[in-house]
Amino acid sequence: LLALATGDQPRLRRAAVALLGVSGIVPGPDTPTALQRASAIAGTGTATPEARVDAITLLARADAPTYRPVFTRVIASHEPEAVQVAAVNALQRIPGAATPAFLLEKWPTLTSPVRTAAATVVLSRRDGSVAMLQAIKAGTVKLWMLNFWHKRSLIMHRDEAIRAEARTVLEESP
Repeated sequence: LLALATGDQPRLRRAAVALLGVSGIVPGPDTPTALQRASAIAGTGTATPEARVDAITLLARADAPTYRPVFTRVIASHEPEAVQVAAVNALQRIPGAATPAFLLEKWPTLTSPVRTAAATVVLSRRDGSVAMLQAIKAGTVKLWMLNFWHKRSLIMHRDEAIRAEARTVLEESP
């Protein structure tokens, strides 16, 4: 499956990556070579965006923290949106406050689809929700940049303190 997941046939590659997501990636003698190939594909602009998305997804499923530099490098305005969204989704697999901080730092340069994915990743964590509210207060994140579901996740957060702060920041007076 790893050979197919880093191969040249798009349908087989996508199916192999999906199957590896279900079965898991079992370390074997060919695993490091396949992951190196995927890392090279993900980071290069010469591969098709679809191949890069599949490579990023494979790396995230294999060992996301190890490949964090690859993911952060491709979240740039000159990269295709699909590649950036895949990298943002891959960052979700990395625990800690560094991911929300990085995504909020990049926020002004992100396009709308990438921002939507970034907001979902940031708001999936308690510390990310706190950071998002601080960014809204600071003006880094404008309210119009968040969709209904992102605002709702803040207003209906399970943490009472976040809920209260979100209501003061997000709710409009009549």
